[in-house]
Amino acid sequence: MPGVAARFDEVCAEFADHLAVIDSTGEESYAALGERSARLATVLQGKGLQPGERCAIMVPRSRDTLALILAILRVGAVYVPLDPAYPRAQLDFIVADCAPRLIIAEGSALASVGDLNGVLVDLADIAAASEAADPAPLHASHRDDPAYIMYTSGSTGKPKGVIVPQRAILRLVHGQTFTALSPQTRFLNLAPLAFDASTLEIWGPLLNGGCAAIIDEVQPSLDTIAADIARLGATSAWLTAGLFNALADHRLEAFGPLEEVLTGGDVLSPVHVRKVMDAHPSLQIINGYGPTENTTFSCCYRIPRDGETLANGGAIPIGDAIAGTSVHIVDDKLVPVGEGEVGELVVGGDGVALGYLNRPELTAQKFVDDVFSPGATLYRTGDLVRRRADGAIDFLGRNDRQIKIAGKRIELDEIEHALRAAPGVADAAVAAFEGPTGKAIAAFVKADADADASAVLQDGIRAHLKSALPDYMMPAALRVLPDFPLTPNGKIDRKALLAGLDTAADTSAAAQPVDGEIAGKLASVFEGLLGHAVDRHSNFFDLGLRSLDLMRAHAIILRDVSAKVALVDLFRHPNVEALAAHLRATFDTASDGSIRRCRDANSGAIAVVGMSGRFPGAQNVAEFWANILAARDCITHFDATELEDTFDESLRRDASYVKARPVLADVDRFDAGFFGVLAREAALTDPQQRLFLEIAWEAFEDAGYDPATIAGAVGVFAGTSMNTYFLKHVLSDRGVIDEFTSQFQIGEYQKLVGAGDFVATRTAYKLGLRGPAISMQTACSTSLTAISMAVENLRAGRCDMALAGGVSVTFPQKRGYFYQEGGMGAPDGVCRPFDADAKGTVFGCGAGVVLLKRLDDAIADEDPIYAVIRGVGINNDGSDKVGFTAPSVDAQARAIAIAHAEAGIDPASVGYIEAHGTATPLGDPIEFTGLVQA
Repeated sequence: MPGVAARFDEVCAEFADHLAVIDSTGEESYAALGERSARLATVLQGKGLQPGERCAIMVPRSRDTLALILAILRVGAVYVPLDPAYPRAQLDFIVADCAPRLIIAEGSALASVGDLNGVLVDLADIAAASEAADPAPLHASHRDDPAYIMYTSGSTGKPKGVIVPQRAILRLVHGQTFTALSPQTRFLNLAPLAFDASTLEIWGPLLNGGCAAIIDEVQPSLDTIAADIARLGATSAWLTAGLFNALADHRLEAFGPLEEVLTGGDVLSPVHVRKVMDAHPSLQIINGYGPTENTTFSCCYRIPRDGETLANGGAIPIGDAIAGTSVHIVDDKLVPVGEGEVGELVVGGDGVALGYLNRPELTAQKFVDDVFSPGATLYRTGDLVRRRADGAIDFLGRNDRQIKIAGKRIELDEIEHALRAAPGVADAAVAAFEGPTGKAIAAFVKADADADASAVLQDGIRAHLKSALPDYMMPAALRVLPDFPLTPNGKIDRKALLAGLDTAADTSAAAQPVDGEIAGKLASVFEGLLGHAVDRHSNFFDLGLRSLDLMRAHAIILRDVSAKVALVDLFRHPNVEALAAHLRATFDTASDGSIRRCRDANSGAIAVVGMSGRFPGAQNVAEFWANILAARDCITHFDATELEDTFDESLRRDASYVKARPVLADVDRFDAGFFGVLAREAALTDPQQRLFLEIAWEAFEDAGYDPATIAGAVGVFAGTSMNTYFLKHVLSDRGVIDEFTSQFQIGEYQKLVGAGDFVATRTAYKLGLRGPAISMQTACSTSLTAISMAVENLRAGRCDMALAGGVSVTFPQKRGYFYQEGGMGAPDGVCRPFDADAKGTVFGCGAGVVLLKRLDDAIADEDPIYAVIRGVGINNDGSDKVGFTAPSVDAQARAIAIAHAEAGIDPASVGYIEAHGTATPLGDPIEFTGLVQA
């Protein structure tokens, strides 16, 4: 197998005129890029670079950089990417550890590496010198020769260099099927060179005849990323899970031009994946997993659109091994675990690195003999996984002290080492926790006996860490404690440390109250990201924010504060006061008082943790959603022979009789035995009550609960339509009616219970629920009123969980209605809400229920969370309207304003509204006007 540079030469010969690379400065064909890299190789040889030697590079993404990397490999040397964002101490260590023959830098990076060991070379100088140079011949590299060394976090306090061979790059991008890599691929280059995602971004297109599409801005904003994806014509991109989520939340249109998106580096959010898939139906999303030690990817999972995982909100698997890779799930003795059991993931194949530079003991510990393929090597990932029944692998976490943040692996012990070296620190402990913006790091220190604790916190530690660690490793929370809690065996109890973590106290100075000025608005943005008050004079990174968090903050500031702020401003003015001063000096920032501080994220917030439903043409929520996405018409239009009404033929043939109605399937079917209901009881019970009982059970199942084992109180709040089943099928003749009414309330209990509006109490009884059970009827708003009642009872502590919803099934189902000009019914059996052609509505059937919990409890119990209810507005419109069935503009606006105020949100921040559009000429304009007024 040829080396990487040889493979590139083969691609050049085949695709000489194809576009190889494009950035903001221009574009280059394969022939031009190949020739330029060969001339650069000559210059590098003249500088003394020899095969096998290392060349450190501190250069930004650009066409010149790709030519430089190709030139290094063409010489047979090894490139070592350096990130200029690393602190000086870390750069010093890396350079000393890898002992490069050359250090190549560009622009401002030249000054930061000016006195590092090695020969410093300006990229601009060698690029200029290469114009007159002859092309260098290709050095014949072996497949096992190193291609690059990439440094990752190390548990001993120092980064470790992963030696990646040429074969590993070729295995990642050649002959693969996990992603589309072809001459038609335009792969976005966005990752820093010192992050191993760059391996795929560079070599994926260049070794397959495709094009590397480079975003060459060092720290691009979400706006820039979205615009450049379109400008560069990118078809594929790799995004960390955090960046993927940020784009989904703030720049959803960014995904439009793409055909495939690979994401990973952390556990994916099914909510964000579903959001992107729904907005872009042709986009393929791929979950990629793999450590640097196995060259970017070991496993991939092409997320299906119709899979149960997204429909149910479950964890997205990492899939299975990509080509050229073997994966095994083993115990600590490397013996395969049983089917479905949890074990450590070990990986083999051509992607396995050669080990760690200058770390023989660690290499021997992590790179072991392949017991499944003698003569080969396995890498022990330390990741705990389990294989599912369908063959895909679920990622379950780590078996050590390593975490991932922003796609980068971090050894928590490295941070502890750095803390212990800080002035005034006697001991340190570090742990990871889930913060408002994702996984975050908490640091705890004990001060020396003669050190002032507050001075240690405010002056020493943060400054020391900034000089020793990159920003993505900075703790989000930092505490000085007199002593550490210990476990029974005398070790630091990190769980107890986290249990006592009070993020609201993580400020080194008193947090100022939010005011109406620009600083107050900015503070509100950062408080929303961090979940606690901020010191307006503290550096953003000292507060625990990372680069990705600043990208999120920038998007929010653009939307809510000022449309004239650049992402770079957040780095140049890295605290609230400094940024506010910059904006005040540059722009007119007069406050109109329209932006209010959000409430505490969990104050009165209610989580939707389960849901279920039946709808026309859909037996569950997933099918209902699929019908919406496919724009299916779920209204049934009947033949005259199908109708079950009692009209005679002449009326059915009347031109005004509309033979259309949405119906529910299988409402006559009920598993009475499952719910302990006798056959006679079931026959007398309103199908609406039977149906609600079924979906109530399914909502518990959806949330992962068995109602029989729930210890706390569970409320039920629900309503039904009029019980027409009772009228049509139970009160079958005058004699039955007379008997029922004569014995009403004293006899005929089965008919009474089955007929009465007891949907809430009957559900509570059958499922053994002991909270409030209230049936209600408020016409068209019944289900939402049920939810508002559930929210009120949860907030008041009257129950710990609540079912809320409604059901409407009226009989006969297969019936039509008479259209009247100006009436409520549509003339053609089609409902067109908020449409210029709207002429009326169509009444139908359906059932839905949600399972609710207080958000604090849902998070603590690790429940699935579909949505969060923060505000409810409920009122009545009185008599100030044209008629009893007509809505009122002012009353609708008041209800909406009440919900806004209770939620503590700015109405301008609302991005989606679901409205009660009836498609009637009277109702829709009033509804719309009420929304506008609110």
